[in-house]
Amino acid sequence: MRTTGLIPRSLNRMLGMILMLAAFAACDGQKCPYGCPAASLGASVAIVTTPKAVVTGVEAVLTGPVNGSMRCQPNPPVSSVVCDWPTGAGAVVPGSYSLQVSAPGYETTTIQVEVTTHPPDPCGCAWDSIMPSIVSISPTDGGAD
Repeated sequence: MRTTGLIPRSLNRMLGMILMLAAFAACDGQKCPYGCPAASLGASVAIVTTPKAVVTGVEAVLTGPVNGSMRCQPNPPVSSVVCDWPTGAGAVVPGSYSLQVSAPGYETTTIQVEVTTHPPDPCGCAWDSIMPSIVSISPTDGGAD
């Protein structure tokens, strides 16, 4: 019988399999991530345009239980801009919000959104979301050339 240190190799393999199966079962059959993402990463919205284009200068302002300007970054090649939870607002606060989106050359759009903090999944990871998660803005000239 071959050994690795003090534990026989076959027993070492069996222990590895048992640990892997226990981790798999603890996550309800799903592969658990190495670590949970930061909670604020899920609290974002995508800003899309008609016609599709990556727009610069997008501003998104949340008004509700927490007020603040979201951090918006172009997301090429997807033809959208992603706006994340306001950095100065601290932790994500669930509730109903008004979201106002504006950009140079586009109509200002205001919608009602719901911010939710989801309970931890079987792996222990919680996440936040904003619904609806996509806001469409249109050119001020209606898209005519």
